[in-house]
Amino acid sequence: MDNPGSAHAAPNNTPLPLSATAPKFKQPYTQNWDLDIQKELPYNIIADLGYYGSKGTHLLAVADINQPVAGAYASYSGAANYPDVYTPGGINSGNENYANPLRPYIGYSGIDMYLPIFISNYNSLQASLQKRFTADSLLTINYTWSKNLSNVPCDPNYTVPQYTYDLKSEYSYARFDQRQVFNADFVYQLPFFKEQHGLAGPSAGRMAVFGDYCSELRALDGSVGVRWL
Repeated sequence: MDNPGSAHAAPNNTPLPLSATAPKFKQPYTQNWDLDIQKELPYNIIADLGYYGSKGTHLLAVADINQPVAGAYASYSGAANYPDVYTPGGINSGNENYANPLRPYIGYSGIDMYLPIFISNYNSLQASLQKRFTADSLLTINYTWSKNLSNVPCDPNYTVPQYTYDLKSEYSYARFDQRQVFNADFVYQLPFFKEQHGLAGPSAGRMAVFGDYCSELRALDGSVGVRWL
């Protein structure tokens, strides 16, 4: 697969698709940076405000390296024999075998190759407030405002870019982009048996109620429970 065009495949009206990995592989990596400010306020409140960003380079995903270039049918010598097919919108999932003569590497169908050529970009503003009431009781509120952009396909293993030769047009919101996320959680130590001595003291005296609430993209989630501190 280093050079599919160096040899011609046997004639086949319905060639099987191929899978491969880039021969000149580059290691994917991510860079992260942040700036965070924390301030203690009156009434045992701690405020935190920070900027967090990251950049993904040489990310790995699948692309079809044997995809016909845009308008390839216009220069195809056999297009006149199938005027209803080789026309804008004429090739679809029901007759995709007609696309094979238009591919760069004749005799092959799609060649899905894992390529380290994709990127991502993440930026966020994160803020939080924490109020501590006692040694074991507290309330925390967090808010995140972020944007995640990428040209990685929706599923990097099973989907390919719409047009392999113009990845810039794929650069948009990542599939896990979440613009605004709010969540709050609390821990409240139960006062029952707090001064209890004997066997019940160390166990029942350390019981607490905890809970959390999360809202992201209009989806809500929450829970409440009991645990031992």
